Amino acid sequence: MRIAEKELDIPLTIKSAMHGSFDDQNFLDEVDNMAVQAFDDQCTGANPLYPLIADLKEIYLKAYFGSHRKHHVHKAVVKHGESIVGMV
Repeated sequence: MRIAEKELDIPLTIKSAMHGSFDDQNFLDEVDNMAVQAFDDQCTGANPLYPLIADLKEIYLKAYFGSHRKHHVHKAVVKHGESIVGMV
């Protein structure tokens, strides 16, 4: 799948799709709120497995930073002075 995405020039992450027009810190500032909103969405209850807010946040982080995201999130959060407990 990744080979086809690269051949078709499909961005592999939300961050790469934004072409630098969105700051990482803006995303990190909003990701908790986005996870809560996704949890509260009426369709969430129809999932075969009911996700935790932390699960939804992890999905957003991976979608934004990619599967290699741990290093990037750790640097951005520590720089901002926030706790990373439960994020990585």
